[in-house]
Amino acid sequence: MKVGDFIKNKMNEKGLMQKELAKKANVSTTKLSGINKHNIMSGFDTICRLCDVLVITPTELWEAIRDEYSGEDIIEKKEA
Repeated sequence: MKVGDFIKNKMNEKGLMQKELAKKANVSTTKLSGINKHNIMSGFDTICRLCDVLVITPTELWEAIRDEYSGEDIIEKKEA
């Protein structure tokens, strides 16, 4: 699962709209949209703020997405 998919799923579970999550996490709607569409990767501080609002830990997020972001894949994407 990708970061954006996980965040979208948690938003739906909490009944949050993208604009509302962005405001509560002090993240621009443009940035959150990019994360949700897999266009941008965000810094740890932003991820932590999103996790706080979604009432999850960064560890929970990582456990849900780690298979998608294995070390080899990250290295291959950087070299491509």
